[in-house]
Amino acid sequence: MSFPIDGNIPLKHTCHYCVGEKFLNAEISSKGKKRNCAYCGRSAKGYRLGEIAERVDTAFQIFHIRTSDEMDSMEERMHFDRESDYNWERSGEQVIDAIAIAIEAENEIAEDIQAVLEDKYYDHSSAEIGEETEYASDSYYTTKSLEDKSWQQEWAKFEKSLKTENRFFNHAGAKHLTEIFTGLEETKTDKKSPIVIKVGGDHPISSIFRARVFQSDEKLTEALKRPELHLGPPPSAFASNGRMNARGISVFYGAEDEDTALAEIRPSVGSQVAVANFKIIRELKMLDLRSFGDIKIAGSIFDPAFARQLAKVAFLDELSQQLTRPIMPDDELFEYLPTQAISDFLATEPSFNFDGIIFPSAQVEGVHANLVLFNKAARVREKALPKGTDSDVRLTEWDMDRVNPVYSVMEWVPEPGDETKKETSLFEDLYGYAPEKIDPDKRPVTLEIDVESLAVHVINSVKVNSERHSVSRTRYGPDEITDE
Repeated sequence: MSFPIDGNIPLKHTCHYCVGEKFLNAEISSKGKKRNCAYCGRSAKGYRLGEIAERVDTAFQIFHIRTSDEMDSMEERMHFDRESDYNWERSGEQVIDAIAIAIEAENEIAEDIQAVLEDKYYDHSSAEIGEETEYASDSYYTTKSLEDKSWQQEWAKFEKSLKTENRFFNHAGAKHLTEIFTGLEETKTDKKSPIVIKVGGDHPISSIFRARVFQSDEKLTEALKRPELHLGPPPSAFASNGRMNARGISVFYGAEDEDTALAEIRPSVGSQVAVANFKIIRELKMLDLRSFGDIKIAGSIFDPAFARQLAKVAFLDELSQQLTRPIMPDDELFEYLPTQAISDFLATEPSFNFDGIIFPSAQVEGVHANLVLFNKAARVREKALPKGTDSDVRLTEWDMDRVNPVYSVMEWVPEPGDETKKETSLFEDLYGYAPEKIDPDKRPVTLEIDVESLAVHVINSVKVNSERHSVSRTRYGPDEITDE
């Protein structure tokens, strides 16, 4: 084909009946002008072919890429290897087929659009040396993955603001997080599973394991007496800085299984770890970060908003990895700031109102889940004990001439009328004050400990799963270079 092309081709009226792609068809039906179609002969609303070609070009620049018409070095070696049966074929779809598939139209229309776009990008110098240009008749195109560059830039700006400018929440940060998390309740994965799930009651996740490490027998003894207090979340005054909570904000960290709960606290050899299962006694709404990598959304490449939505999906996958990656102890103060801000936002923003987050464990291989329940959903039911109840805990027993670990709790309930012990609350017994008398806890009870599940793990050894890399060393001398 010689260029420029016939000037009448871009002016051809193309009706909406000849363009099957749903979004583009609806747009043409709504905004097009009624004329006789150059392809089917109907009198119907349509666009000039040049307008459709521009829409195709815009969409292809975002969603498609022209494949190479030459082999790379590896493909070349394989192609010319006499012992290989590899035959190189250019990847992708031939340009006319790619256009026809994109707009769901007959090849006659796709051929005319290809001609219009080839003319647009025609370069005489490139033609003279045989260099292929965009939309050349023998070119091939394939879909490309979208970059989430703009989302990453906005997130980096948000992180920088938290770490260096304003650690308290600001309107810009709230707006950014709103855009990130809006629509997730309606979003599904490629397996049709939801991103926002319910836990508790009859739902698949109905309980959470929680572990706490103890370095002394004295503290473990007290914990076994009142496990719902010692293994539950601490009072706010004693809540330390965590991945999903700032210092002073008490939340409930747990795991879906006992082994993961044990691994997450990274106990040292010689320590003792108490683990118990807590039943979730009311329904909670959780954001499941484990599913972020499997999000699939449908849309049209001709929809200007679709590209940003796809980039957002790619960003969410990257964000879930950032939020759950292991953080070194020295970096926790600053690196936890973004995750803490997200937790506060999701817990308090009325349009989201989540009760917690589920995220994959970074300490255990395979698919194992951690859960964090925000402060509003972290209240544990106090164990009801008759007034005056006393208890005794045993951690060991003698067997012949050796001491064996044996963990038992004995409780003595006094006879009626013989209650001598002052009735105090759990917090008052342990911390010496009763916060509920100053500021009554109005949160609904969410968790109830299963005392029968309580177990103590004695840490005998810790297995390290590592990836070994040798270190090369090169010595530079005055006369020679040697590798050791």
